[in-house]
Amino acid sequence: MNHHDPYLVTVFGFMGITDITVHVENDEYGGQKLAELIANARAKITELVAA
Repeated sequence: MNHHDPYLVTVFGFMGITDITVHVENDEYGGQKLAELIANARAKITELVAA
């Protein structure tokens, strides 16, 4: 089960941030696949911050 998303939604909700759209999933695979997923998430974060 993914416990990260509900936890982060709750924590950021306390700070008034209610639109959480960036997810890093499949971290159980590790290695290159995880590195690619983290890189994609960081690129999305950069895109959202620049907007």
